[in-house]
Amino acid sequence: MNFSRRFFCSENLVAEIFPKIITLLPVILLIWFTSRYFVEIPFWDEFLIPRLMMEIESGKMTLLSACWRLHNEHRLFFPTLIMLELAKLAAWNIRAECWLIFLLAIGCFYIICRFLIEGLAKGYTWLAIMASSFLIFSLNQWENWLWGFQIEILLMEFCFLLALYAVTRPDLKIRHMAAASVFSLISSFSFGTGLLSWPLVALTLLLHRPRRIYAAIAFISMFIAVLALYFYGYKKPESHPSILAFTSNPGEFIAYIFMFLGYPIADSHALMLGGIALTWFIAGNIIVFKKNLTSPNTQIAMLVMGLFAISSAILIAFGRIGFGAEQALSSRYITIANLLWLSDIGYLYLGLQLLGKKYVLLKEIITALCLVAMIPGYMRGWHEGKLHHRLLKAAKVAVLSEFPAFKDETLLKILPVPSKARERLLYMEEKKLSLFHKAPGADQ
Repeated sequence: MNFSRRFFCSENLVAEIFPKIITLLPVILLIWFTSRYFVEIPFWDEFLIPRLMMEIESGKMTLLSACWRLHNEHRLFFPTLIMLELAKLAAWNIRAECWLIFLLAIGCFYIICRFLIEGLAKGYTWLAIMASSFLIFSLNQWENWLWGFQIEILLMEFCFLLALYAVTRPDLKIRHMAAASVFSLISSFSFGTGLLSWPLVALTLLLHRPRRIYAAIAFISMFIAVLALYFYGYKKPESHPSILAFTSNPGEFIAYIFMFLGYPIADSHALMLGGIALTWFIAGNIIVFKKNLTSPNTQIAMLVMGLFAISSAILIAFGRIGFGAEQALSSRYITIANLLWLSDIGYLYLGLQLLGKKYVLLKEIITALCLVAMIPGYMRGWHEGKLHHRLLKAAKVAVLSEFPAFKDETLLKILPVPSKARERLLYMEEKKLSLFHKAPGADQ
């Protein structure tokens, strides 16, 4: 009876139950979004998988060489290995890749929650977790939710966060550092920006109390070895602009970085929002470190997360600025830029915590404003996801009805080179993969 009275009293409902329910809403919405708008047909880079399967089957490649090959500027060893093995197990059901991406996002969310729980007071933790949930599972990352090939970005980020979590343990042991090295290796060979894991983990070890100077030197040494391995036999894609393209227009280069970092919240004001996020990050670090508002390891974790997003933006800008600053507004990059905003969320609630009980309602008001600010991003992602769904659904119907004499106009919807699409679709039909695994006419 007493438990029921405590559980159902309004104070408990508002302070404990309500934030947890709201936290789950983005997760539920994302499950619905992925289920509703996913279409079982390969799109663009996903056609790499049947190509590799054909070459492995013919003996032109081994599994190892297929995974090691360059894809643009990236060595996608681990994502490619996962996708090829999933293709064997599930007749290349691309939906399985999308659900794996969802699980990786859950993993990222869990680690962020651990950092917030360790660093914030009880009254602020769930509000920060709620805001983080709306950011991590936002629909404006629609490419990463509906495009199975995007395992690369989520796997890279999840392994970076695992490495960071391992080396921010108060009782840091050799096993933690060994785990961090393994996770950094996987991150490096999942997506190009994963290479940043090594120097940032080394920085974390230098900032750790007590400092782990020899461990940091070991990580830098491993970083050099990984770089040598990464660039062995490296050949820059001929169709991609020079990494020196930024010298011809440094202003556009800087705009690219700011737009990259601001896009998680809105596209129309991404440049300004990127500046706000960076200013917030710098000010937050100064205040938190000066006033020692939280545990040292939580401070370091928030700092390094933000630095990962910023350095990733710079690295990607070097490789992509030749395509124009607007290229920064790619849905798939939001997952990386989110780390800066997640760091800023931590600083926001530490600042509110500093104000104390005098401004107790302020944290709820600011949380509500944060969630409202994310609504346009959700609406944009929903709209673009629907358009993508219509395109692929029409392409799937056309492919199944035109088989085996596919029209070029149909194939151009799913791959810029119709001859390659035709060859790989015929192979997929022969092996009963992906859309050909089910009976023709299946809706999804």
